[in-house]
Amino acid sequence: MNKKMDFAGCGALNLDIIYELQVADFSKVLGFELQPGHEVVLPNERLSLILQRLSKHGRMLAKSGGGSAANTICILSALGHETLFLGVAGANEAGDEVLASMKGVNTALVQRVGENQVCLVLLSPGSRDRGLCVFSACNALSSLPETWPNALVNVRSLHLSSFSDVSQIWLQEALVQGLTSQQLLSLDPGEIYASLGIEGLLRLLRRTNLLFITGHEVSLLTGKPVEEGVKRLLAMLFAHKPDFHIFEEAEGAVIVVKQGKHGATAFGANGLVLHVHACEVAQVVDTTGAGDAFNAGFLHAMMQGKSLEVCMKQGHQVAALSLSDFGRNWLNVLTASNGVFQHLKEIGPLV
Repeated sequence: MNKKMDFAGCGALNLDIIYELQVADFSKVLGFELQPGHEVVLPNERLSLILQRLSKHGRMLAKSGGGSAANTICILSALGHETLFLGVAGANEAGDEVLASMKGVNTALVQRVGENQVCLVLLSPGSRDRGLCVFSACNALSSLPETWPNALVNVRSLHLSSFSDVSQIWLQEALVQGLTSQQLLSLDPGEIYASLGIEGLLRLLRRTNLLFITGHEVSLLTGKPVEEGVKRLLAMLFAHKPDFHIFEEAEGAVIVVKQGKHGATAFGANGLVLHVHACEVAQVVDTTGAGDAFNAGFLHAMMQGKSLEVCMKQGHQVAALSLSDFGRNWLNVLTASNGVFQHLKEIGPLV
């Protein structure tokens, strides 16, 4: 694969099934407490029972391709970038649905094994807060596909998110070893990888240039309050500066702490701290994947050589767009031009 590409992604490929369900009924359906905004991984054997309970207590709203890195890469493709995805999809109908949803993304190297992973998105009426239940399917790989490292040779930036089966993290650890110092690595660990702690994530962190994370995940990962945890993480990220403007500003690695409707704060290796408010939106339909959309808007601006502040503003703008529909259904409003950003102003907290 000799074609130059802006972005590649690697992480879980989920089939998201979105249900409306009162928060008070989460525990009734799942059999344990799940707080909105959080994520759990369950064995695949429990999926059938929980779907039966959801048919009684909830209302199915939509299906969509999902997975954090997959969402980000799909959005970057819609924004006009050449993109590639490396992952594992099921060799079944659900896997077909997931790959069909990744329009414009090169998925030729995605491996097809077993059953596809399902993520149940439990969306509360009114607030639209959501909890995620990922059912880890038996589609793990026993070796790194030979085609994957070769495919990354001409890719400028690799974006990673978690596999639901954390034992598969070795695939990504092996993959990043072949990156050159000028290739950027961005990582969004989510709760699944953050739960591994620093030692469990150390091999990826040491190569990461750009870390997207929430405050809760910082504390989960480091065992420290957010500001102290960020300082600790900055000290272990990859010090080399890829050829993008934001790393000149930060004089090294960058951490972006995403705070939902309260905006986001960027921290730089040189002590830089920059907070940017989220966008105001009239109506929130679905918050699922808004953080992934933020990542895409940020990376899109970064690839254009924009400043850190502009990257964060465009991250918020794309995240705001993602709130307007279920799953990836909102992607039809995106075009390769920047005209999509003109009708969204950075004017304060979300409402």
